[in-house]
Amino acid sequence: EINSYALLNEICSKKEIQVWIEGESQNIPDGRNRLQLVPGTEFVIWSTPPNRQVFQKALDLVKPDHIYLFCVDPKLDSPKKFLERLYSLLLHVIRKKKGQILTDELAASMSHTSEVIHLGLKWLESIGEICWEENEITGKLIISYCPERYVGKEVPIEIENQLKSRLDEIKAFRKYFARTDSDNLFGK
Repeated sequence: EINSYALLNEICSKKEIQVWIEGESQNIPDGRNRLQLVPGTEFVIWSTPPNRQVFQKALDLVKPDHIYLFCVDPKLDSPKKFLERLYSLLLHVIRKKKGQILTDELAASMSHTSEVIHLGLKWLESIGEICWEENEITGKLIISYCPERYVGKEVPIEIENQLKSRLDEIKAFRKYFARTDSDNLFGK
């Protein structure tokens, strides 16, 4: 079995390279999320992206000559893990960033899409964990504690179903991405 971290260190020691990493495993030195990527010739895709659009946007931005695929699953595609991680990030935003963050920053931190982030925010708001609003022009979110928590309140079924459906789609894409031939990923 190959030690992915050792292989990554070996690749990074020999070349000027950027590592695209999102989700909970962001502790790789010099790792970048999708908002921090820049054009370059050597590109490591550590975390499996949430969908083809995010993947293609990263490729279009970096325009690499060489790509190294690791396809590490961020493991944030179950509703429970997704909501726990999102809530934890939101508490950090409230405490350390005056409740302000861009939707795209949350999506990158979670290795998800803005759509799924919005569904998670609606979920958490529906049970009174947080309150939020978004400036639709800038994408900036303002997150706060709710004045009243709704103990025992049920999440509306449409939000629950939409979130589960979108997370299932992302999980399926990550599996496809990790297992498919690279020629299919890069359209060769």
